[in-house]
Amino acid sequence: MKKALFCIAILSTLLSCSNDNENASGATSSKGNDVLTFSYEGKVYSSSYDSSKKILVLDDPAVNSLYNKLQELPELATFERQDGSLEFYDNYDDLNKSLNAKSIFFSKSETAKTAEAAGQIFLYENIDRGGRSIPFDVDAFGLNVPDIGAYSFNDRLSSFEMVLNLSNTYVVTLFRDQDYQGRSYSFNGPTSINGVLYIRNLGDYVMTNRWPSDITWNDQMTSFKVGVYYN
Repeated sequence: MKKALFCIAILSTLLSCSNDNENASGATSSKGNDVLTFSYEGKVYSSSYDSSKKILVLDDPAVNSLYNKLQELPELATFERQDGSLEFYDNYDDLNKSLNAKSIFFSKSETAKTAEAAGQIFLYENIDRGGRSIPFDVDAFGLNVPDIGAYSFNDRLSSFEMVLNLSNTYVVTLFRDQDYQGRSYSFNGPTSINGVLYIRNLGDYVMTNRWPSDITWNDQMTSFKVGVYYN
C-alpha cells in the first residue's frame, strides 16, 4: 500500500512539472505578438514587441534604435491614422506641411458672419467621458485654443469626443505646452457627415517612451487645435 501511494505521489509530481513547463512555454510564446508600425521621413518601419512590459522595446534592434532616437526629440509630432499606424515628424510644422494643412482661424465676429457650426468637441477630465467636461464649438474652419489653462483645464484632459455635421476632414492635435509648443499628438477626425471621433482614454497613447515606464498623454494637454486639411 505504501509503495502504491509513493508511486502515485511521484506520478502527480511529474504531471505537475509537465503542466508548469507547458504554461511557461505558453507565456513565452506570447512575446512579440503585438506589432508597431510607423513611418518617418517617408519610410515605413515595423517590429513586433512584448506588450506586457511597462516600456516599449521593439524586437528589431535597428527599428528600436530609431524609435528611441525619435523619443528624444523635444517637439516630436505624432499623427495616428485611422488604421492605427503612426507617422512621426520632427515637429508639428513638418506634420502640418505633410498633410497639406490649411487651417484658417478667424475672430469671433468674422466667424459668426462666415462660418456655420460644424459641430462640437467635448473635453473630459476623466476617462470614458467622466468627470468635469468643457464643450467647444467647431466651425467650418476648425478651432484654435492656445491655452486651456484659461478654462482651468490645464493638464487635466483624459478623454474627448468630437461630433461633426460637416464632411470636411478634421485633425485634432493636442500640444504639451501653451501656444502649440512642445510635443504633439494628432488624431484623424471623422470624414463623413454626423461622424464621431471618440478617444476614451489618453492613457493609451504614448507621449514619451522613458524608463521605467511610458509617459502617456493622460493629464498632459495644455493647448489644442482642430484643423482642416485637404487632399
